[in-house]
Parts: sequence; C-alpha cells; structure tokens
Amino acid sequence: MSSRVAQLLATILSGAGCSLFMLDEGELSGGRGAPSAEGDADVADISPSEAGISEPDSAVEAPSRYASAILADEPTLYWRLGESAGTIAKAAVGADGAYSVAGIALGAPGVIAGDPDTAVTFTDGAGRIELDTGASFDGLAPFSVEVWVKPSPANPALGFVFDHTHWGEAGARRGWDILVGNATTNFERWASVDEKSSAGSAAMSVGQWHHLVGTFDGATMRLYADATRIAERGTSVELPARTSALTIGHQGCDCSAVNSFIGDLDELAVYDKALTDAQIAAHYAAAR
Repeated sequence: MSSRVAQLLATILSGAGCSLFMLDEGELSGGRGAPSAEGDADVADISPSEAGISEPDSAVEAPSRYASAILADEPTLYWRLGESAGTIAKAAVGADGAYSVAGIALGAPGVIAGDPDTAVTFTDGAGRIELDTGASFDGLAPFSVEVWVKPSPANPALGFVFDHTHWGEAGARRGWDILVGNATTNFERWASVDEKSSAGSAAMSVGQWHHLVGTFDGATMRLYADATRIAERGTSVELPARTSALTIGHQGCDCSAVNSFIGDLDELAVYDKALTDAQIAAHYAAAR
C-alpha cells in the first residue's frame, strides 16, 4: 500500500476513534476496501484537505536571499520598491517614502534573480520619491548608499539618483548626492557651492542593471559598480548640519527635470557606516 494512502487512512480512522489495520494492495483494489455500490468514495480520491492534512502554501514566498544579505549588514533605511499600486514606497527598514503621481511606473521586472519583488521606472524626468529621513551625515560622519540602476537610453548626461543637497542663502549648496547619467557617474559631498569632494567615473551602460554603491569612511570616498571599485578620493570636507528630505530620481531643489534620472531603480539602502569591499561583493553575489 502506498505511504500516501496509509497516511490518509490513518488520519481518517484515528479521527473516528478506530485502529488502523494494514491492508494489502489486493484488498484495497478489489476486496473489503473497494468502493461500495452505494457510491462510497475510494480513499485514494480523498483530498488532503478533506482528510485534515495541510499542504505547503505555494503562495508563501521564501525570504529573499538578497534582502537577507542587506538586512544582515544593518541598514538604517531600506526600500525594496516592490509596490504594484499606490503612492507609498514601503520601507523594509526606516521610514516610508512617497511616490510622485506623475513620472513613475510601478511593477517593472526587478533585478534580483528568482525574486518576484518588482522595481520602479522613472519614465520622463518628472518622477521622484520623497523620503523625510535622517540621512544628512553631517561633518565627517561615515555612511554608505546602495542601489540597483538600469539607465534608459533617454537618461540625461547627469541624472540624479539620490539628492540630499540643499541650496541655501547666496546659492550655497550643502549635502551629498549620487548621479548616474549617460555621460558620467558621480558620488559627491558638498560643504558649499565652491567646496566639494567627488568620486566619479564613466557612465553606466544603458539598458542593463548595475549595482551601485557609494561609501565614505570619514576620510575617503569610494564608488563601486558591480562590486568593483571604480573611483576613490580622500577628503577632509565637512558637511554642515542641516535637515532636508532625501529625493530619489530627481534633483531635490525642484529646479527642473533636465537632470532627473530616467530608467529603473531597485533595492535602495542607506547605512550609517562605510560598507567594506567584502560586504559589497557579498551583496552583489546574493542578487545573482
């Protein structure tokens, strides 16, 4: 007798207060275990749910290996950008963000292999995500910013992926940003419009996903693409204390859409420390 039939019989009979006697295959197919003329169901046709046996729920997804790798390194902010509708960018860690009504398309295919979580498309330069967060990293505070980017052929020469800069009195610019344009890729820290430090490199190839990380350890800025360090610069520039929102996909000053990112973004994370080369390589590998 098959183990499945035996299990079903055991469940049914034990529920009725009966003992289970093992039946051979002949008895099941043509003997006392056969269906009666009155239409009794063959025990082999009884579903597990009818017998009180639960089956695995295929709708329950296994935890993302990539998300687990990110969470293990304790980000202060983390958004998977997997929403299919609405205006809220739900945070896995930290505060939720707000999608703009225009210029955003949700539900694009995500970057993580084998993970159904989706990505966000910035369609025309009008889209943005606003995040009222504590991501200022004043003075020489260390931090890291991580994101997957897929620039469109329509992406401008300089496209703001992250902007946490503020234009103050007399045009003073303060804060940090990351730009992925079709001319260059930059990670910048601004103390004023004339005092900044920048680690930059060539543009990311369009129409392809790239893992981008910018780190600052208190003395050196580094920029990584696909787990490879592509730029590095020492700096003593201290960022003035300030408070403003973190803007994704658009310049925070709302100057124009000329320098807005166009393409797909996925898996945004911010850390209050500098990620190591090994951590960045592990994150990249987890997505593959």
